[in-house]
Parts: sequence; C-alpha cells; structure tokens
Amino acid sequence: MKSFTTTSISVNLFKEFSLTISSFVIAFGVVLSQENETHVVFKLGMFLIALGFIFFTSATKFLNKLLLSTPYGLQFIYHFKLSLSDCVDISNKLISALQALLSCFFGAIICAHSCRRNFLTTSHIFSEAYAYFGAAYFLYDVWSMYVVHVTKIYDKLKMKDIDNKEHNLYDKIPSLANGELKIFNSTNYKSQEIPSFVAFTKCTKLMTFHHMFIGIYGLIIISSWRGGLGDCIFSFMFMMELSTPFVSFRAILSMLQMKKSKLYVINGILMILTFLCFRIAMLPLLMYKYSSIVSLSMYEAILRLPLMCQLSIIALFLPQFYWFFLMIKIALKMFNPPKEKISTHNKME
Repeated sequence: MKSFTTTSISVNLFKEFSLTISSFVIAFGVVLSQENETHVVFKLGMFLIALGFIFFTSATKFLNKLLLSTPYGLQFIYHFKLSLSDCVDISNKLISALQALLSCFFGAIICAHSCRRNFLTTSHIFSEAYAYFGAAYFLYDVWSMYVVHVTKIYDKLKMKDIDNKEHNLYDKIPSLANGELKIFNSTNYKSQEIPSFVAFTKCTKLMTFHHMFIGIYGLIIISSWRGGLGDCIFSFMFMMELSTPFVSFRAILSMLQMKKSKLYVINGILMILTFLCFRIAMLPLLMYKYSSIVSLSMYEAILRLPLMCQLSIIALFLPQFYWFFLMIKIALKMFNPPKEKISTHNKME
C-alpha cells in the first residue's frame, strides 16, 4: 500500500512538473519562431496568457506536492514546525520569485537588443510576449493569495493541524472541490467567517487593484497599444522585479524562524539595495536618458508625455516610495532594537 502511495505521488509530481515545463517550452518556442521585431497579435497573446496560467498553476501545485507529499518535504515541515498555511505560503512566495526572475531574464534580453539600437523605436517580440505570459501570474496570484488566506483561517481554527504520522498533507489544502473555497458566498464556522473569493478581493482592494492594474493595464494594454515604442524603457519595467525574490525569501526565512540569522540580514540588505536601484533610482535615470534624446530638460520631457503615460508613471512609482519607506523602517528596527526598560526591582538592586 505504501509503495502504491509513493508511486501515485511520483506520478502526480511528474504530471505537474511536465505541465510546467511543457507550457513554458511551447510559449518560448512559439515566440522564438517569430521575427525579433514582430508584434504579438491578439490570438497569440491569448494563447500565451493561457500557457501562462498553466505554467504558474502547475508550478504552484508541483511545489505544494513536493513540500506536502514527499518524504524530504515532510521532513522539512516537521523540522521547522511549519503549519499548513506556512507551506502553502512558501509555495506562493517561491512562485512570486520565479515570476520575478523570468521577468528580469526577458527584460535583460529586451534591453540588450533594444537599448543598443534606437532607445525609442526599436522593439523586440519578447516585450509583448512576456507581457501576456507574465500577466497570467498577476491574475492567478490573487487566487493563490486567497487560498493562503483561507488556509490560515483553518489553521487558526485548528482544523488543518499537521500530524507527524501523516504521509500526504497535500489533500488538506482547501479547495473548491471539497467546498472549503467559495467564489461568491462566504461561510461561517465556529463564529469565524471564511470569506468567499469575492469577499476576499473586497477586503484586499489595494492588493487586488495592484495586481489587476499591473496584469491587465501595465502589461497587456500598454504593451499592445504603445505601437512597439519604448521597448528599452519597457525592459527596465520588467527588471523592476529584481527585488522581488529577496522580498519573497525574507518572508520565507521569517516563517522558518530565521530572523536572527546572518542569511536574513544579508537578504534584507540585498532586498533594500535592489529595490533602491531598480524601483526608485531607475525612473529618474530613464527620464534623464529620454530627455537627453529629445533635447529637453527632464521637466519639459515629462510634460510632453501623453497624459495616460504620466498617470501610469504616477500609479506605478508612487507605491514604490511607500514600500521603500516601510523597508527602511523595518531595517532600522532590526539594527536598532528597542532597549528593554529597566524594571523598578532592578533599579533597587
């Protein structure tokens, strides 16, 4: 029986891994078959979005099954005393890091191709192709975070406790099939509301808006409607994601109770540096480059941009300053922990 279970787990892992790899290979192959400066037509864009959904959903399932169903994964869970929601959240963070690395990879290719030619007019098919493929992540991630949120509620209610004797924890993840996830109607259990997906998006309006804005407008609409212009600039938008893996690893290290480790500190420093370089300093540098090409001052160059472009820049970059402020605030707390108050008893001694 145990041998049958092990075989079944291996087959399921291979299935998810195959779907992940094949969806990416097909997407990559289809795009490579086109000319470098070809624009992505609507049908191809929809096909790439579909492949993106397959890629990110399969990769998430693969990581969850790897962590929750295999002997090494279970050993890892028991060693660090992780809850079910921790495991699901770790997979979510790893997928976020994976998407960021892919974004940076294609951004670097686009940059190497377009920025060395014409800063404003040279295009590369990857800029539009990955915009469609990557948009699937931002749309799917809203659902993925909903699953994490509901799993945390079940953990809180002690309904998903991990037993060291169990050999397959994957089936414990809340799902639509077993009725633990709802699209429209929230449920209540032991006076605790378990929100539906719609209710979750209403409670997380800012996060949902951010993902919808980036996925639909920031990637699909802008890449399709800009007429192939600004590929060099667009490539730097892709590379803004360079700080995301460090943000994800910071959260994972926290779940592993490694906040006091050197690795946590090093990761935090790299997170702040990459965020500063690729999300804060990059915009002024790009605008300076653009203004020098059009022979205008930075202020005049920005004013000459279309209104929607100006609004997009504001919507994209203002949150970066807020998040950077939070990062610095947390870092200062870490390096300057609050001093413990000396009790009256200690003073008397």
